[in-house]
Order: sequence, then C-alpha cells, then structure tokens
Amino acid sequence: MVIDSAFEKVYTNDVEPLKDIASIAQSLTTILAIFVSGFWGYWVFVKNRQQYPRVKLSHTITHHKIDDENILLHVIVNVQNSGDILLSLRTAATRVQQVIPLPEIMSEAIKLGLDPVRDGETEIDLWPLLGSHETVFQKNLFEAEPGEIQELHHDFIIPEDIKTIIVYSYLRNIKKRTREIGWNLTTYYDIQ
Repeated sequence: MVIDSAFEKVYTNDVEPLKDIASIAQSLTTILAIFVSGFWGYWVFVKNRQQYPRVKLSHTITHHKIDDENILLHVIVNVQNSGDILLSLRTAATRVQQVIPLPEIMSEAIKLGLDPVRDGETEIDLWPLLGSHETVFQKNLFEAEPGEIQELHHDFIIPEDIKTIIVYSYLRNIKKRTREIGWNLTTYYDIQ
C-alpha cells in the first residue's frame, strides 16, 4: 500500500504539469486560429474588396426603319455580375446622342481648330441628345447573382437621317452610398 500511495503521488505530480502544458497549447492554438481567420477575412473582403460588386457592361444595339421619317432603335444593356457577391441595382440610365450628321456648332468648332473635348474631360459631351431613359428599381427588384447576366431593354424613336449615334449607359453602385459612383459604357453605333 505504501508503494501504491507513493506511485500515485509520483504519477499525479507528473501528470499535472502535462495537463497545464496541454491547456496552454490548446489556448495558443485557438488564438492562432482566430488570428489566421481574421487575417484571411481581411485579405479576402478588404484587401480584395469583395464587399463591393463588380460589373461588366456591354451594349447590343439594333435598329429598324418604322416609317419614312423614323427609326426604332433598340438598346439592350447587358449587365454581368463578374464579382463574388450579389449585385443589386437601384438606378440605371441610358441615353442616345447624335454624332452624324455632325451638328453645326460642332462642325464650326472643328473648322476653327478648337478641341470639342472640354478641359478635364476625355470624351466629347456636347452631342445633341436624341433620347434618354432613367430607371429606378424598387429595393431588391433588380439583382444578379455572381456570374449571372441581366438585361435592360430600351426603345428610342430617332429621325431617319441620323447616321451615327452614341449610346451611353450608367448604373449606380449602391454599395458606395457616400459617393455618386458606378459603372458606365459608351458605344458608337452606325445606322446603315
């Protein structure tokens, strides 16, 4: 019995430090796991900006002569969610502007050697407006899952003497609430 009692004391004294070491190792492992997951979350969602949607835009434009004086112009704005989160839109705008025949004021400016691109701009923005549409969607009405493509359709009636137009589309990014920022696309289109 004395031997058993002595053995228990030695065994108990040897096990206690091991339990403490195991407890410390478990705590350190938990802290390391929290740190690694926090770093991963920062890297994925902040560094790679995955809290913001990404969009690829393209236009599909067709036209049909509907009478001796007018053309029906049909514009499809293809909205592809190229990001990793749900895309929600609240507003979208599309406008059509005349390029050819060249407006007289533009023709005169070019003849005088003036640059029709305003200071601080990169495109001519003085083309005459032929038509515009702005769509305001109710909350959660326009959504696209990652990889999904949605279409916005617009019809415009334009004079049959128009030969070249510009189609401009703009979609506001609702995730950037404090700034008026979004995605836009400009396409030149020849009407044959």
